[in-house]
Amino acid sequence: MKILQIMAGGKDGGAETAFVDMCIAMYEKGQEVEVVTRRNPNRVELMEEAGLKVHTLPFGGFADIYTKRVLKSIIADFQPDIVQTWMSRAAHKTPNWEQTKSSKKYSTVARLGGYYDLKYFKNMDYFAAITPDIKSYLIARGVNENNVRQLNNFAETENEISPLKRKDLDTPKDATVLISLAR
Repeated sequence: MKILQIMAGGKDGGAETAFVDMCIAMYEKGQEVEVVTRRNPNRVELMEEAGLKVHTLPFGGFADIYTKRVLKSIIADFQPDIVQTWMSRAAHKTPNWEQTKSSKKYSTVARLGGYYDLKYFKNMDYFAAITPDIKSYLIARGVNENNVRQLNNFAETENEISPLKRKDLDTPKDATVLISLAR
């Protein structure tokens, strides 16, 4: 399967890390993957070292017509089966098949890790929500339930786990301890 992955994200973050991991994992499992992203030395270098072809585009604001035009050209050259976007800016700049009239029909898939304004996702055919609540959010706003799937994030964890001890936290025995997992 040919998959074009598109991320216009920031310098670093959870979605950006998952994007790199997902692109490399798909490629290593034998999928034909190309990537479009903003210039980012760390992200681009990691994917190129893994063997991926990476295109860099500016993904600018309202006046940036260059990104959408070049995306159409990349799609025409690569002829993907799926064009997957990550977050709103990539989805907003990505043309659907009707807009490109590419010789090979492709589906657009948006991966959502937040409660984005759906006006940026008009060109998407399908949605991948990372939580049950984001899936519900999409359906409540009119996205066809058959076009939404929940796909949890994956993350690497440390192999060695050691329990927390109150003394390590300098916490008295009778004090309540709350632990929060976050980025």
